[in-house]
Amino acid sequence: MATLPTEPLQITEPLRGRNDTRRNLVGLSRDELKTTLTEAGLEPFRARQVWQWIYWHGITDFGLMTNVAKKTRDRLA
Repeated sequence: MATLPTEPLQITEPLRGRNDTRRNLVGLSRDELKTTLTEAGLEPFRARQVWQWIYWHGITDFGLMTNVAKKTRDRLA
């Protein structure tokens, strides 16, 4: 019978494939977030919406950002 580890596994970076070009938005300043999203072709006001979800509500799952259009949430994900 195998024994389970007693210490939790510590993951400092999310597991991503070599071809994953997604950028982590957590930790960006509001201006950096606005620049990143507008460079990706989104409207500038989306930065405020995403900022509020991340920093006011603690939500990082785009699917839960209900005031962001579904099409935009899918694109962000």
